[in-house]
Amino acid sequence: MKNIIRFNDLTTMECTGFTPTLIDNVDALIIEFHYENFIEMNEHSVDIYRKFKDEFALKKLELVDGQGNAVSAAYTGFGDAILSAQTPDSSSHTKDYIVFVQLKKLMDIEAKISALNIVVEQMREKIDPVTDFSKMSLEEIQEYKCKEIQDEISHFIENGTDVELPDGTEHFSLSTLDQLNIDKLTRRAELFQVPVPYHSDKNSCRVYTPKEMSLISLVTDAFVTQFTTLINAYNVWIRRCTSPEEVLSITASSELPEDLQKNIEDILTALNEIIEAYKKHAEVDSIENIEVHP
Repeated sequence: MKNIIRFNDLTTMECTGFTPTLIDNVDALIIEFHYENFIEMNEHSVDIYRKFKDEFALKKLELVDGQGNAVSAAYTGFGDAILSAQTPDSSSHTKDYIVFVQLKKLMDIEAKISALNIVVEQMREKIDPVTDFSKMSLEEIQEYKCKEIQDEISHFIENGTDVELPDGTEHFSLSTLDQLNIDKLTRRAELFQVPVPYHSDKNSCRVYTPKEMSLISLVTDAFVTQFTTLINAYNVWIRRCTSPEEVLSITASSELPEDLQKNIEDILTALNEIIEAYKKHAEVDSIENIEVHP
């Protein structure tokens, strides 16, 4: 049985399950969305994510019937959405692919500010103004440095890359949500051989052909793989170090050891071979100059 949720007296969304409950002695809601297969679940997950994460400013939530009449009490002040997914396995009681959304009742704003101020004061008492590496073990310094470099390169990945399309070069950002969108739309365009709407950075939404979406997916995926591999190489190097001084001397622009650099070059070669294979398969002259670089 389908339920219809109405948000803030404005928009609605169908769900399969809607269960008020308690989590850690706090009022909560568990909302379920059931799908017949993984592809359908994956495609709808982005819309659910946007509704409950990106655009979520929930002041009022209630169940309504097909005519828009309320059929439940109004739930107000819920937030902090947590999304999870379940696929069928031997322990499942259903063959459905399920997306779960968990919402908790939030504190009123005054109580929340008061609690936050207490946490800030506790943090000030525990955290030194400057990170003191002399008080950290080698393993702690290695983890600190791995995260520092990962954050820097991940930010570079999220800024995205250019893609040379038949009508000119366009730039695509590559946050996790951007990557999900590109993957979903590319699969849809290739499966049904139909144009799909998307947009590059600072441009209006337009329709991309299946070949264009395949090309966007190919180039952006190669870009993400290239720099994810680079993060991995730095992590390996950092964990080889035997002294704090050695670890702290490494930056995201440091030249990699010879064996790790060769591995990076091998990965780039493999990525370029994939792109070359696509060129031959697609027979599109406008992608002749596309390749990835170290």
